[in-house]
Amino acid sequence: MSLFVAGCALLVLFAGCSTPYRSYRIGGLFKSGGFVGGGYSDKQLAPDMFSIEFAGNAYTSWRRTQDLAMLRAADLVIKHNFKYFAITSGGNNSYYGSTSFGPIYTQPSTGYPLFNPVSALTIRCFTEKPEGIYTFDAALLRKSLRTKYKIKPPGTALEPGQKLRVDG
Repeated sequence: MSLFVAGCALLVLFAGCSTPYRSYRIGGLFKSGGFVGGGYSDKQLAPDMFSIEFAGNAYTSWRRTQDLAMLRAADLVIKHNFKYFAITSGGNNSYYGSTSFGPIYTQPSTGYPLFNPVSALTIRCFTEKPEGIYTFDAALLRKSLRTKYKIKPPGTALEPGQKLRVDG
């Protein structure tokens, strides 16, 4: 019975703690970062190409990691003065972590497996919409995803009477 109560308490504690849209951070509670880690990371591969990865934590759906990787792509496209982008490759780099504090190979295992979704993209950017390939309009996609997840643009001030919300 006490395990059930403890499990319910943890569920309530971490409810709503899916990975927010932010740069990548390593989690602090467990070795895998399964509960509180995650975020985006990116690398410029060429003047018009980027590699983007969004890692979720144990409370983040894989669909959300896909959407937030796309949001990061749209943000990078606009930041670098492009208007459109095409996905040249993408993938699922998800992994299973553990709540174990000791080595994962300890038998019997004392931890619980945690699914950590990771979405990866490589994109090519364009200033004009190219013919013959499917592209995303970065401004339209960014507006749509920010609306869907209620993410305000960076530097947006709080409205009068609005409280600061800290994700996680």
